[in-house]
Amino acid sequence: MIHKVKQYAWMAVLALSTTSLKAADNNYFKHRAFFDLCSYKLTCSYCASCTRQLYTVKIENKLDKKIKHIYYQYYSELNNKVITKEAVIEGGQIDNKQKGTFEICVHNKIHWTISELVYDDNTSERFLVDGPLKSFIQEPDECDCALDRRGKAY
Repeated sequence: MIHKVKQYAWMAVLALSTTSLKAADNNYFKHRAFFDLCSYKLTCSYCASCTRQLYTVKIENKLDKKIKHIYYQYYSELNNKVITKEAVIEGGQIDNKQKGTFEICVHNKIHWTISELVYDDNTSERFLVDGPLKSFIQEPDECDCALDRRGKAY
């Protein structure tokens, strides 16, 4: 019996230690080490695929890993809470050191953030905003990917 308890305790410790290694929490304002937020544009309002506002977001992946999943959070005034959803990545992934786009469905274009990136090696990076998300204002980064070929903002 004691052997079984030790075995289960060891399995629990192992599971906790591997999950803590897989996901790292980062301050959102340090996200530029992982990605640049190039732009976001309103695609449609209250369309069939989104009962709120659908935005197309462009980011540049700065790591040597492919992004498989993107999660975002937004503040819902209606529900008075933060909601987390998975974004729909165009092409299913964003290649390493490349630009890519994905779609998000939010109530308000400024009170949202990318909350987690999951890579092809199943590691992930989480991004946390200081303070309440309802006070956070999302803006594109000042970066080369935010400009078109003529140097004008998207």
